[in-house]
Amino acid sequence: MRVVAVFGGGGAKSLAHAGAWRALLEAGLQPLHIVGTSMGAVIGAALAAGSTYQRIVDIALSLQKKDFAALDASCALPLYLPPQVIDGHRLGDGGLRAVVPLDVARRIPADLVVAVDVGPGFDEPPVANKAPIPPLVRAHGEAIRVMMAAQTERVIADWPKEAPRLVMVRAVAEREATFAVDAAERFLKAGYDATTRALGDTLDAQTRQTHRRGQP
Repeated sequence: MRVVAVFGGGGAKSLAHAGAWRALLEAGLQPLHIVGTSMGAVIGAALAAGSTYQRIVDIALSLQKKDFAALDASCALPLYLPPQVIDGHRLGDGGLRAVVPLDVARRIPADLVVAVDVGPGFDEPPVANKAPIPPLVRAHGEAIRVMMAAQTERVIADWPKEAPRLVMVRAVAEREATFAVDAAERFLKAGYDATTRALGDTLDAQTRQTHRRGQP
């Protein structure tokens, strides 16, 4: 089966993608392609380069908040890092356009697309203890959150019927957790558990459908 893995952006929450990768491999689904946005692209690049799940776990547990705001990272957190002009093109973090990059994934020949969403969503519960963020920064962040959540809902709704089968995995739904590196183990487990459940439901349904086709 040709599988494409899609890893959305979400800062520290993107560590859930490593857990999702482990679940995919345990299900016997080795992705042929990885598509990622923002921190999801960083995790995806590490996995594509041959990093093991355990290697990413070791790195994740050693991370500090400053590591998610390094000026030489492969993602550029909106608001905190402004767009840069490279070869005449103004480039910003991919999350501004597609925090879950399904448009790219659907152009890749595949039988199954597994997309792991850890970004902003309308399903996120209110924050109990809000971080001490300046009001203007919080308002800007909330505007981006709504924009990204709406983009994700739209791209899922627009997934063509003739496209490969899409399995959406909502691994983490938390506000103001972009820098929550202290929750790395929880995010890793959440990605593994949510993907295992989603794949189980998908593969069971596929098995039942195949069985029905084989019946006289």
